[in-house]
Amino acid sequence: YGCASDRQQASIVFDIAVDMVDQCASLKKRIKPIMSVKRLVYRPTNSFYQVLSAEAYTKHGLNIHSVVFDELHAQPNRDLFDVMTKGSGDARLQPLFFLITTAGTDRNSICWEVHQKAIDVIEGRKIDNTFYPIIYGINDGDNWEDEDNWYKANPSLGHTIAIEKVRNAFNSAKDNIAEENIFRQLRLNQWVKQSTRWMQMQKWDDCDFDINLGELEGRECYGGLDLSSTTDITAFVLVFPPRNKHDEYIIVPYFWIPEENLKLRVR
Repeated sequence: YGCASDRQQASIVFDIAVDMVDQCASLKKRIKPIMSVKRLVYRPTNSFYQVLSAEAYTKHGLNIHSVVFDELHAQPNRDLFDVMTKGSGDARLQPLFFLITTAGTDRNSICWEVHQKAIDVIEGRKIDNTFYPIIYGINDGDNWEDEDNWYKANPSLGHTIAIEKVRNAFNSAKDNIAEENIFRQLRLNQWVKQSTRWMQMQKWDDCDFDINLGELEGRECYGGLDLSSTTDITAFVLVFPPRNKHDEYIIVPYFWIPEENLKLRVR
């Protein structure tokens, strides 16, 4: 079974496979395409490869040999992953799951969970002889502007991918802050906190300096209050404008969440 981030992408792969069968006489003798259900049947054993949609509730009870799970980071939840990998291949002697993905943006996702397990296995903190991880990407602390680091995420750079293409994408990302995270996520396979950003984090970090709250008493101040009701964050932010041209803006934020659902939020 092939589970893609969207059915259209999986269908494209299926169509390519059908073209290969049509052009190869030996494959044509063994493989029967059934276009209506996106299925390739292997005649000698009546087994098949099939494209699956993303609806998890229709996948219960499958008895699978193998799953190719593409772009795991695009899964909105873990439902389909659990249905396809937890017990569905137990009746097979050697079930095999391929999990293929670029980095994502949601660190509360099944993709991040699998990514963390992969790192733990690679670095020896966990032992799982049924799980074989390979990660090509830059680390959180790596300089994304350094070309030498690009090869960590692109081991075939200069062979199957021209370095000029990556340089062009990098130059575009440097000139447009909205593209920076896209470049880091899709070109360098780095987990980022959102797909696009409106400010470079280095500029944000440059604004960090110590504040003496006692010295702010009596100063002109603007307050912004954003209330929540059930799950959102309640925020109260104080902004102290500069008193002269040598002063900086000072921002003092406070945040609260409901105590009742704290454990749920942590989980």
